[in-house]
Amino acid sequence: MSRKEFNGLRQAVNELKNLLVKNHADFIKAGDVQVSLTLLSLKHIMLEGNEYLYKRNNFMALEHYDQAIEIDPNYADSWNNKAIALHNLRKFKEAIDCCDMAIKINPSYADAWNNKGVSLGKLGKYKNAIEYYDMAIKINPNFARAWNNKGNALRVLGQQKDANRCFSNAKSFGLKPNVIRQSFLRIFRSKACNKKEYSI
Repeated sequence: MSRKEFNGLRQAVNELKNLLVKNHADFIKAGDVQVSLTLLSLKHIMLEGNEYLYKRNNFMALEHYDQAIEIDPNYADSWNNKAIALHNLRKFKEAIDCCDMAIKINPSYADAWNNKGVSLGKLGKYKNAIEYYDMAIKINPNFARAWNNKGNALRVLGQQKDANRCFSNAKSFGLKPNVIRQSFLRIFRSKACNKKEYSI
């Protein structure tokens, strides 16, 4: 979604929300579509949280996602986005728990499966991570990031041939080669930084 589309969506949500409040209504119905004030409040909070996430203000994003979860604990996007914010704060185990909630709510949520794999990878659990990338790919075979993440995990495990196949798939599904290279370098650097060997 472009910045312009995002701002337009936020404006539309705000206008609908204000219309409901002004008319003391609980919902708006147009044809077969019915939108409640609660749903609009949830969408508004999520949009604000996503804006903070985009700006890398993960603490504010978390506050918004927690508010969204309070409104509707069965809204999988809230759990998934909270997982991303926690991951960015290097709280990988908590991120995994949030991914589990998103997956429990929506077992076909490919992003949540992929994000759980990413957090498992950050904990050095590459074999486990691959299982979650595979689930994301099973749900969405064209999921370029999941293919790329699986390739990175396989490369770290020394399975270069299989990794190259995954990178090729990621590229064919639209991921740019520089993104593929940069994501591997991040894994390589974090792995190197976590070594317990020191030299004088």
